[in-house]
Amino acid sequence: MDRGAPPALEGSPLEEDAMLASRSIDVLKRVLDQYIVPRLVLSHPHAVRPPIEEAAVAGRVADMTELALQSEDALSREVLLRLKDDGIPHDTLQLGLLAPVADCLGRLWREDQIDILDVTIATNSLIRSMRFVSIELDRLPRAHEGGVSILLAPAPGEIHNFGAAMAAEFFRRGGWQVTYLPGPDHDELIASVAAQPFEVIGLSLTSAAGLGALTQSIAALRRQSRNPDIVVIVGGPVFAADPALVTAVGADAAIAAVEAAPAATRRVLRQISELR
Repeated sequence: MDRGAPPALEGSPLEEDAMLASRSIDVLKRVLDQYIVPRLVLSHPHAVRPPIEEAAVAGRVADMTELALQSEDALSREVLLRLKDDGIPHDTLQLGLLAPVADCLGRLWREDQIDILDVTIATNSLIRSMRFVSIELDRLPRAHEGGVSILLAPAPGEIHNFGAAMAAEFFRRGGWQVTYLPGPDHDELIASVAAQPFEVIGLSLTSAAGLGALTQSIAALRRQSRNPDIVVIVGGPVFAADPALVTAVGADAAIAAVEAAPAATRRVLRQISELR
């Protein structure tokens, strides 16, 4: 009688648990690949930084990626502070260093060099670094945009929030009155615009899978907003790939480059005001 390994019990709780775990891991990997890893689309044809600045930060990307993976926030801040002291401006630290670190994390994930825990730790550390640059290192006088209020958030159900968070920092730097919601659901978003008469709401979306929900949310936002003339802007790779989707979801405009978002949104407001 064969006394080898016992036969698998088909349909047993153990087998069902194993199958469920396998499916869960596959789903989680797809979610991470599409949403959590902050793969920013921040390029803009008019946003050209001097080569000397690019060279100064480019050599730091690998080191900053490793510090993010180890959640070494104190060391990351030291690197950013030294670069700032060397004359590297705020925008270059954000777009020339932190954004490429986000891209590097995405590449490491796709190549299976880092796992789920690594991604979570590094993403959170990277967002803290971004806020450090914006709040602690950006000491330039802020422009005044006439008290324009804007609500910025990932679209409901959108897990990727790094791009929206960075946009919020650029609007704050431009003197806007910014409210940022890191991960609102549909009801929280509606409650926010019903409670405060924002002039603009900006929503980010990375995947076409969320277009239906975003369309419903924008329609509800317009109905429930305390400001009946609220302007809705959208951003993210899905709109960069197909600009026709901007109108399809009910938005007024799309912003392609985060560093240009405050000025571009100001132009949209002027254009819409002239049409009314």
